[in-house]
Amino acid sequence: MIAFEHVTTKGNGFRLQNISFCLEDGFIMVLAGENGAGKTTLLKHILEPDISYQGRILIGGIDIKKDRNACLNQVALVSDDHRMPAVYTVKEVCKLYQYFYEDWSQEILEKSFRRFGVLENEQIKNLSRGGFFRMQLALGLAHKADVFLLDEVTGGMDPVFRRELWCIMRELAASGASIVLVTHILEEIRLKCDYRGILENGRLVKWEEAGLE
Repeated sequence: MIAFEHVTTKGNGFRLQNISFCLEDGFIMVLAGENGAGKTTLLKHILEPDISYQGRILIGGIDIKKDRNACLNQVALVSDDHRMPAVYTVKEVCKLYQYFYEDWSQEILEKSFRRFGVLENEQIKNLSRGGFFRMQLALGLAHKADVFLLDEVTGGMDPVFRRELWCIMRELAASGASIVLVTHILEEIRLKCDYRGILENGRLVKWEEAGLE
C-alpha cells in the first residue's frame, strides 16, 4: 500500500500542493501529467530524504518520516534515472543490492533474469533501455517489493515491450503488489488500470477509479 495524505512541499520553487490518494495492495494506478506537472517531484518525495513537506507519506502503513529504511525496503523503482555504476556488470550490481534488503531471494532473481532475458555478464552501459528496465523489475522481485514505482518506462518503447510490461504489472498486482505507473503519455490512463490520476502544476486535479471500460 502507498498513500499520500495532504502532502504539501515546504519552501520555494516547484511544490506539491495538498496531494492525497491511497493505493491499496493488488492494484495498478496510472499517474499522468505533462512534462513539468510534478510527477518527478512526487517520486522524489518518496525516494529522497532531504525534501521537506507537510502531511504524510505511508508505505505499507508506515510513515516514511518515522522509518525510512523500512519503507524503502518495500519499494522498487524502475526508471531511466535509476543510477547504477555504468561499468559494472549486472551480476556485480546485484551483489551490491542484496546487502541493502532484508528479504533477498537469489532464486527469484535468477528465475526473473531467465524470464526477462537479462544476461548477468552484460555491463550496465551496454544494456538496451528495455533491458535496463527488465533488470530493475527483476531486482524488485528479488527483494520482494510491495510497491513498484515505474517512472516513464513506456515512452518511446515499441508496442511489444509495452504489452509485455502491462502483463508483468498485472501479474505483480495479482500477487499483491501496488503498482504506480508515472507517465507523460495521457493516453495511458485509458488502459485497463484500476485507478487513474492527473497531475497539473503540482496538484492532483483528477483521481478516480478506472473500472473495466
